[in-house]
Amino acid sequence: NADEDWTTITLTGTLPENATSARVMFYAPSTAECYIDSVTFGRGNLLANADFEERTTGDDIAMDKWIGGTAAYLTYSAVEYEVGRGYVAHIADAEKVGLQFWTGNFDVTAGNTYTFGIDAKAVAGTGFVQYCVRFMNGSTQVKQYTVTPSAYDGTWQKAELTATAPEGATEAYVLLSLAPQYHKEDGVTVVDAPMDITLDNAYMYDISCEHSWV
Repeated sequence: NADEDWTTITLTGTLPENATSARVMFYAPSTAECYIDSVTFGRGNLLANADFEERTTGDDIAMDKWIGGTAAYLTYSAVEYEVGRGYVAHIADAEKVGLQFWTGNFDVTAGNTYTFGIDAKAVAGTGFVQYCVRFMNGSTQVKQYTVTPSAYDGTWQKAELTATAPEGATEAYVLLSLAPQYHKEDGVTVVDAPMDITLDNAYMYDISCEHSWV
């Protein structure tokens, strides 16, 4: 089915005192027919402004709650409106220097399993894009996991990875890296095309809740 045929349903609640377990139930009338996919349950999205809907008033440049490698990096990003998606982040490496953006740190529990994902669409360029989840203990990196999309063809593609927080990890953050593609001409490095990419719907969930379907 096309993406527009799917509806995302979310429910937020507070764990009451003395609760030890929880149950998620799906109900539909006997005459109804529906499909269910991608069910998550836990603390909610650990990434701030993961859908890029938050914006500083009057400012379409900075990706709020995301950090650039230098202050100048943020000038390469813009928040734009796309029909059917709302606001998305558009990053254009106009100077062909390669860019990095990362989220703020969030708490993790060693031994728990986490899933990171993000939607991306290449506008132009054939360079390198990588997403990295770095587990930290203070300022020390304990371990990192990476995912590199296989290809971009101008349509929205999802990149996703699942990782277990290693022993000693207390926090984590997500790093996005872009780099243009190069080739050699008479021994001289030439940049083919800068990366120009649009991002939406980033998420990081703790999926360690034990469950089974009945």
